Amino acid sequence: MRVFLNVLEADSEIDRDLSKAPVVSSSRVQGSATLAGEDLKAHEIMAYTYSILTPPSLEETVSLLQVRGYSAHKARAWLLEEMEDRCLGFSEGVSKEVSPDLLHDSLSKIDDLNYRYSQRLANQLTGVLNEFLADPYNRRMYVPIFEKDDTGSGKRIPCSLGYQFMLRENLNIIYNQRSCDFGRFWISDVYFAFALLKFTSRILEAPLGMLVHFVSSFHRFTNVSREVY
Repeated sequence: MRVFLNVLEADSEIDRDLSKAPVVSSSRVQGSATLAGEDLKAHEIMAYTYSILTPPSLEETVSLLQVRGYSAHKARAWLLEEMEDRCLGFSEGVSKEVSPDLLHDSLSKIDDLNYRYSQRLANQLTGVLNEFLADPYNRRMYVPIFEKDDTGSGKRIPCSLGYQFMLRENLNIIYNQRSCDFGRFWISDVYFAFALLKFTSRILEAPLGMLVHFVSSFHRFTNVSREVY
């Protein structure tokens, strides 16, 4: 497993790893088949695992989103709103209705984008807290995002499978994803995972640890300007 001090080091090194990875074709774009004759290719690494030792700041995250072509103003507003929404869902079960994505314009046009992460996280903090109180060093503090009905649903489904908290001196988060697009969503995925870790570490009064990130398909598309899942 590769170990990075911070998100800036991770960004540079993962980019280099992906540049050396084999090129594969994709036939899915946001839940729909690709356009006739369209050949989407991506550098892909299967079962990529790494860790980041320190959380990214808001400004570091915004900066990396800017490099990826996003507006700094829109990125900052989206990160703050989405982070608040996820933490409220996790702790209190409060979630907004599905609304247009403030950052990824194409996502707001998808008819079958019918969930928010806050809905998948809803009220799961209670279970984590109960497990922690029973045994702080347990291996059961898992927060699932992916649901059994997602497979075969034909709808846009979460790229995240779930998060696991593990206290080993510090409280760490292990983040499992079935798919991650490095060029579009990776940095925000990392930011939100760390935000969930920081929120939970405050609730549990446990020292902040690291992110361990496992991605089944880690990819970067070479010839497409739209978000691809």
